[in-house]
Amino acid sequence: MASQPPPFGYGPQGQPAPGVPPPPTAPPGFGSPPPPPITTVGYSGGGPTPPKRSMTGLWVALGAVVIAALVAGGIVLIGKGGSNDSSDTTAETRAPRRTTTTTESETSTTERETTTEPTTSTSEPETTTATTAYTPPDGAIDLTHGVYLPLPEGWTRTDTPEDEVVEISNDTGLKVDAQALQRPPGEDPALAMQEYVDLFDSDFTAVGYSPATLRGTLGDESQLRNIGLYYRAIGDDYAGFDGAVYLLQRNDGLTVLLDYYAERGKDSMGLPDDDYSALIDSVLAAPALDDPVEFPEFAPFRVTSVHPSLIVDGLIGYALPPGWVDASAGGAAITNNATDETVDAIKISAQPDAAAAAAAAQADFAARYPGFTFEAPTEADAWQDLQRRDILVSAAADPAIDGRPRSGAITVFYDPASQNALTYSRFWYADATSDGSEPNPDATSFIFDTYTDSFDTIP
Repeated sequence: MASQPPPFGYGPQGQPAPGVPPPPTAPPGFGSPPPPPITTVGYSGGGPTPPKRSMTGLWVALGAVVIAALVAGGIVLIGKGGSNDSSDTTAETRAPRRTTTTTESETSTTERETTTEPTTSTSEPETTTATTAYTPPDGAIDLTHGVYLPLPEGWTRTDTPEDEVVEISNDTGLKVDAQALQRPPGEDPALAMQEYVDLFDSDFTAVGYSPATLRGTLGDESQLRNIGLYYRAIGDDYAGFDGAVYLLQRNDGLTVLLDYYAERGKDSMGLPDDDYSALIDSVLAAPALDDPVEFPEFAPFRVTSVHPSLIVDGLIGYALPPGWVDASAGGAAITNNATDETVDAIKISAQPDAAAAAAAAQADFAARYPGFTFEAPTEADAWQDLQRRDILVSAAADPAIDGRPRSGAITVFYDPASQNALTYSRFWYADATSDGSEPNPDATSFIFDTYTDSFDTIP
């Protein structure tokens, strides 16, 4: 049985709680390679046909022009040298289908026929060779190319006949968009992943992506590989979505794209394992599309975005919330909102244990930001084999500095295997709110989530 990677992100960690009262914890997140099970989305693969997510936390219609161009009928983006004829299947990528609105007429679901019988397409190569014998489960949805998505018990199919992307959803608010595509055998996964995120990246005020990583291989001679990334997409009001895109690549060019997403803060555990395994079985058994090739060695990568982000080390970094600016200095990735709060992140190397890493982080913070006092570090939950320490900090009003009291916290993630650590520090003016609590918890939660999404080990 193919096991699903955990749902989105690195979960119930949250920011430490400095100040009074403690700020809300960061919503469970997505993360790069799979951490222990937590909340929200599941795991799968994906290729290009991204969703259009709204700025308000609800799927909304994108407007007649955009819907006509991107949704009704879909778009087929052709690789270099190709045409815009949908019969050319050398590099399929379909456009997003996000059309759900809050009005009854637009959110009603149109019945669509499901089938357990394979269908044929005149645009596919004439071959019936399958890797293994496969019988689709009753009620499975034909994604084309011989790939079938089971409809789990309690789930509903929520796309319409005009949509080119299949969408299913459950009562927890989790949605899964699925599509099967024919792409060039052995294609660089960064191409399809970038095509996909480009279709929705600019529709939000801010989006943060984890690095895309190899989540595993399946089948004889590893002919199927799974590459995934997590993302956070928000509007000006910080409402938005947490999601995960997975690219299931078979070595003959068959590509299945799965996009799991839910409103920020929603808890959902992905597809049931049996249904996910049935999907994987259909991908392995689907007719050959082309001559298979050997996959080149995979290297993690980051997609590009129109939205700013700061790199702390290598592929590890975080996205900037709306209105926050880059204030990096002295080897630290630093951002602030130019009024009352600052976030700072650094890498610390060659520390013998978590206690030493916490002491080094405290010393660095003290050198950058004078006048703070530090409480004793406390242990907190992390993921995988990482260790975490939280240190609350505060500073009395000091005319020699800026005359205003400050509160904050330092979080240190330590990797015993590499003996390296990453820090995440935030502090604010304690007089910015009437009770001294953090003034921008939504913004720093977004930073924290996109930062911790980007690592599960610390090289």
